[in-house]
Amino acid sequence: AAAKLEPDDAFTLDTLGVVFSRAGLHARSLGFYQRATDAASDVAAYHYNHGAALQFAGRMDEARDAYRTCLALDPSDTRARAAIVQITKQTESQNEIAQLEQVFPSIADDADDALRIGHALAKAHEDLNRPADAMHWLARAKAVKWAGLHHDEAFDAAVFEAAKRAADEPGAGGFSDAAPIFIVGMPRTGTTLVDRILSSHSEVTSAGELADFGLALKQLSGTRSNYVLDAET
Repeated sequence: AAAKLEPDDAFTLDTLGVVFSRAGLHARSLGFYQRATDAASDVAAYHYNHGAALQFAGRMDEARDAYRTCLALDPSDTRARAAIVQITKQTESQNEIAQLEQVFPSIADDADDALRIGHALAKAHEDLNRPADAMHWLARAKAVKWAGLHHDEAFDAAVFEAAKRAADEPGAGGFSDAAPIFIVGMPRTGTTLVDRILSSHSEVTSAGELADFGLALKQLSGTRSNYVLDAET
C-alpha cells in the first residue's frame, strides 16, 4: 500500500526496501534502495542496505561497490567491511587482512563488531589456506559475545524433553485449502530443506524463515515467561 503512494523521500524509500527484504523479496527491494541512495547519497546505511539486497540478488560486483560507498561515507561500519570480505575471494596479492587487523583493536570490546571483523579475518585466512590463523580469529571474534552469554543447560534439557513429549502426541489430519503451511523443528534438523521441497511445488510459495509462528504460538499459549520457546510454552 505504501509503495503505491510513490513516496520520494529517502527514509520512506529505504524503509520500503527493508520491508521487501524482510519478506524475502529482494528483487523488488532493489528499486526502492536505488531511489533512496539517489535521493540521499550521503547516508551510508542506505548504501549498505542496497548492497545487501544486491548480494542476495547475486549481483556481487554491484554489491561490492555499494559496500565500498558505505565505507567511504562511514569507515566505522563493520557490516560493510565484513561483507566485502565475505563476497570477495582473498588472495596473497590482494586481501583485506592488514586493514581488518588495524580495525580490530578499536572494536574488540563490542561483541557484534568483534564478531563481524573477526569472522572476516577468519574467512580471509581460510581463503589463503591458513587454518590455524582462521581458528585463532574465530576464537577472538567470539570471545566477548561468549563472555556475555549465560548458557543454562537445565533450561535446554527441559525444552528438548518437552519437544519429545509433544512429538509423541497424535497430529491432526491434512488440509486441502489454501491456508499457510508452517514448518517447525529444532535447529539444524532440516526445516529449510523441507521448505525447499514443498515450495518446489507449483502451488506453494515460500515466505522464508519468519518469526511469526513462534510469536503467535507464544501469544496463544498464554505463558508469561520472557522466552519465545521454553518447556512451559
